[in-house]
Amino acid sequence: MDIRQLKENKLKTILQFSIPSIIAMLLQTVITITDGYFTGNYVGDNALAAINLGLPILYVYLGAGLCVGVGGSVISGRLLGAKKRQKASEVFSQTMVTAVVIGVILSLAVFVLFTPILGFLRADGELSGYFIDYYRIMLFTYPLMVLGTILGMFIRVNGKPQLCMLVSIAGCILNVVLDYMFVARMELGVKGSAIGSLLVQLVTVLAQLMFFFLPDTIVRFRRFVFDRAIGKEMILNGSSEFIGEMASAISMFAFNYVLMKYVGADGVAAFTILGFVVYGYSMVCIGFGQGISPIVSICWGAKEKETATKIRSITNRILLAIGTLTALSFFVAGKRYAEIFGCSNSIADMVATGFRIYTITFLAMGYDVTGSMYFTSCGDAKHLDISPADYRRSSEQMVEDSSFSHGMTLDDLDDAGSKITVEYLAPFTVLYERKKGNYHNLSDEWCDFIEKYRYLATKDTLYIECTIDDPSITDEDGCMYELCQTVIPDHPVLKDHPEILLHDFEGGKYAVYHFKGVPQLLFMVYQEIFCRWLSRTGNELDERPIIDIYRKIEESGYMELSLIHI
Repeated sequence: MDIRQLKENKLKTILQFSIPSIIAMLLQTVITITDGYFTGNYVGDNALAAINLGLPILYVYLGAGLCVGVGGSVISGRLLGAKKRQKASEVFSQTMVTAVVIGVILSLAVFVLFTPILGFLRADGELSGYFIDYYRIMLFTYPLMVLGTILGMFIRVNGKPQLCMLVSIAGCILNVVLDYMFVARMELGVKGSAIGSLLVQLVTVLAQLMFFFLPDTIVRFRRFVFDRAIGKEMILNGSSEFIGEMASAISMFAFNYVLMKYVGADGVAAFTILGFVVYGYSMVCIGFGQGISPIVSICWGAKEKETATKIRSITNRILLAIGTLTALSFFVAGKRYAEIFGCSNSIADMVATGFRIYTITFLAMGYDVTGSMYFTSCGDAKHLDISPADYRRSSEQMVEDSSFSHGMTLDDLDDAGSKITVEYLAPFTVLYERKKGNYHNLSDEWCDFIEKYRYLATKDTLYIECTIDDPSITDEDGCMYELCQTVIPDHPVLKDHPEILLHDFEGGKYAVYHFKGVPQLLFMVYQEIFCRWLSRTGNELDERPIIDIYRKIEESGYMELSLIHI
């Protein structure tokens, strides 16, 4: 994904990634509605009610799938943004193995709980028979659905969202054909609907798996050693999605219990028909969330936090418009929609009443779902919360691996944090040139820059370096940085040279480290500031650039400068 193009075409990128995901998720909904249509028209209201009684089970599987899938794909996306492809692939492999294990455990648990669930919901007779016939088969289908959902997320991480859409279209068409064949023609009832769903999910997963064996696939299956830290981060990252789906499962279970107790199977059937639309709109929200998730995670991996925030804002406005339109449509035509399923007039009236109550849901759901996925995609700054021992071990390894360390150790600047002060910096204006290359070449770049603009320098001129990219994340030879020189904004020479680029630095409070020493020690200063001082003081980085103000440089290599952060 090209970050520059993304910044220039935010809406286009959102739609490019989200629309295929939305179509894929909506087609999943179409599959559910198709099952409901054939069940309602060819089996009966009780069969429709029985299927709805078990829908909380679907939300549990969906929650587990989103937890593992979103959590793993976000980590993988950030690693891709940091150009660590092999590690991204290892995370993908671990995610898939984790998903398989969770899917099997859930199916075994639900199988054991069949009888207690039916007893609690007071479902017996014909209703109980339909439930068992349908969900015994769906226990094989739902793990495949989880795998398909996760594979789709990683296909989007690979930058191929259209492929997910094409697979979903094919699956939807196949589902309609199988429902007609098994339910309408062969009269297999709810068993036929479940068998059709199983075959669709199997075909979908096999088609998606083929993508990860193509030679040009970036994130692919690799051998890996289970990493407990990755597993923990995966679960924590996706926990908000899991909690959200579990809340839906619990809510639906409670609704079914109350409806069965006070209204009966007709109430559950009405709630089922209403639920198709709510589920469908939630899939739109999840589709947008899945669409922007790899974009946001890659933006954060590339240190483009402002871009990620704007992506979220645009998405929320789109969803508010869609939610408003959905609410108005079904508020007016709720009863006509219900009649499509061949239900009685009393059930259709209950559906219409339900839509009036659910109106607010369509307005708020988008913010909830995308907000959760956004913060998950952002990840967090866990490195700021590590213990002193872990900090030292990780920092020593970074020092050892860094080309800037020159044999220095962590003990050389252990007291760096005590020298950091929070100071007020007055606003100032600079002329600047943006460069791209290796930070090792900065000395030569600086010599050329200073000589080029010497005629604008005074005794008060400051020379400022603004480093944009982290060489541990970005390719060392492709790092962006700016060389700056303070100037008087209304200098007459500047009016005659419009090609000279100017930038105003806002004033305010900054964390400052007044450094004196050789450049090899600067690496350690940065380590101290970002890995320990921020955590210890509770400060956070904002969107202002990090700048180094050079005050004295000697031929021996000795320098004096102020490192300005936060």
